[in-house]
Amino acid sequence: MYFNKKIITFLMIFFILAVIITASCSKENSIKNKKSGVMNIIVSIPPQAEFVEEICKEKADITIMIPPGASPHTYEPTASQLVNVSNAALYIKVGTPIEFENNWLKKIEDLNKKMLIADCSENINLIEAGGENHDSSNDENNGELHLGADPHIWLSLKNAVIMTENIYKAIISIDPENMDYYKKNKTDYINRLIKLNDKIRESFASADGKIFMSYHDSWAYFARDYGLTQLTIEENGKEPSLQKIKEFIDLAKSENIKIIFASPELNSSSANIIAKEIGGSVIFVSPLEKNYLQNMTEMGNRLYEQLKNE
Repeated sequence: MYFNKKIITFLMIFFILAVIITASCSKENSIKNKKSGVMNIIVSIPPQAEFVEEICKEKADITIMIPPGASPHTYEPTASQLVNVSNAALYIKVGTPIEFENNWLKKIEDLNKKMLIADCSENINLIEAGGENHDSSNDENNGELHLGADPHIWLSLKNAVIMTENIYKAIISIDPENMDYYKKNKTDYINRLIKLNDKIRESFASADGKIFMSYHDSWAYFARDYGLTQLTIEENGKEPSLQKIKEFIDLAKSENIKIIFASPELNSSSANIIAKEIGGSVIFVSPLEKNYLQNMTEMGNRLYEQLKNE
């Protein structure tokens, strides 16, 4: 086992050195991209890619570090992704304690010292792990992660507006010549975010129920926006005990809950057990779907269909 660990460590060092060498050899390609007006931009998760695409349109090549279907808890970047990092002008981090960023961001920064790092969580009112609200607008953390925060800040349309503004500021700092173009695109997209938020808020205002059940605690920011309560089956990243499963079954029956939301990226066997016992179903909605507006629309519609009948 010790021998295997030494080999893995050696291979990792060799791999990172190879990426750095490749980066220096590909400088000509970076210059070509700069001349063509196309920026190389890196994002951590798929929803961020839509934010960047809506602002930059054809003026950005985007690399998603955690691709669709992958788990941010376990994913490791490929060689081609790290080469893209070495040529990038901008890395946009979520800025909350996503395991991928915890494990890889420092290595990513070391690959490209000239790359600007932008933090999407800036000025967002965070939810701490214990459920408390936390105003990050006055934090002086020099870019450090908010280690006690719920990481899923993008699953709030209000937060998405702030994230889009943060991304816009980073983009115009590296490409000020096209500021008017980016500003128009940013404004158009934010208006769509606000319109959808207003629509979802109005629909939930007329719903009878306010409680929904999910396997993973992904939707706390969504719930906060609309005065809802999220019941989470998973306990600290682990399957619940049999006693807890029984409690969830009883609670679901008492609240007339028939739908359990789960993420396709995670195992959710206990959700299936509960759904069977309550005569309900498990609906998979990925918190990491790239088509962000469409995904949030579908989540709002599906949840409203449940809550209006509770």
